[in-house]
Amino acid sequence: MSTAKVIFYFSAGLVTGASLGVLFAPEKGKGMEAGSRILKMKDDYIDEWKQKFDDFIDGVSGKLEKVRDTVNDLADQAQTKLESVKLETRKEHE
Repeated sequence: MSTAKVIFYFSAGLVTGASLGVLFAPEKGKGMEAGSRILKMKDDYIDEWKQKFDDFIDGVSGKLEKVRDTVNDLADQAQTKLESVKLETRKEHE
């Protein structure tokens, strides 16, 4: 199972469990109603997961940039080597 699916199912289970816990938890004194608590928790979870997702994307983007830079460097080295070999071959045939 891919990491994205695991993260999705885990977060869906977490939100579902938290929502059910809030719905069925006994109220003590004058507090927020269950619906208001769920909405607040939902917003908090959404903000938290957005931040985690943004951090994940930033990390992946950074790694992809490093890979791209490495590939470009290797391509430049290969091009330089190819030009050097072509020049040597021309000199040998002259």
